[in-house]
Amino acid sequence: MGTFVISEDLSGAYAFRLYGDQGEILLVSEPYAARGGCLNGAEAALYSAQDEARYKRRISPEGAHYFLLTARNGKAICVSEHYESAAACEAGIAAVMRAAQGAGVYERLL
Repeated sequence: MGTFVISEDLSGAYAFRLYGDQGEILLVSEPYAARGGCLNGAEAALYSAQDEARYKRRISPEGAHYFLLTARNGKAICVSEHYESAAACEAGIAAVMRAAQGAGVYERLL
């Protein structure tokens, strides 16, 4: 089981990350101006992560594979790291699905 962690950076922006069982970062959100928006985004990611249809596979201009996790409205909630192959990207999606199952949402204070 993974953990969603919300944190504030030095500029006052908020973001969340999904950490896997081994402490690895599996997903990173876009920055949010407000804590409440970030919390809502983390909760949306928590629920969307279990729905295969919410993963949008992409290839960067450099040829790296990655995916977006989207909300019900189709907007991207977070982006994955870049992978060297489609198979590695699929393994990343599986890791996110496992980690998000039963994950909690926590805040890291400065």
